[in-house]
Amino acid sequence: MARCASYLHSLGARLRWLAEFPDAVRQRDEIAAGFRSFKHKAHVVFYRARDGGVDIFAFLHGSMDLNDFA
Repeated sequence: MARCASYLHSLGARLRWLAEFPDAVRQRDEIAAGFRSFKHKAHVVFYRARDGGVDIFAFLHGSMDLNDFA
């Protein structure tokens, strides 16, 4: 349980950082216009920046085939 709590805590910190600096990570226009992604440990988070925050569209394990998402 401690490992899960640690992972969620680190993810929360990363998402708060992302809300403050939404343009700081990789653009993924090959998936959809305006999409961006960042890696968090074993996962990849896909989102779009908007006024006042971000909209998260997917939270995928890094071993997944992105063609399943697109």
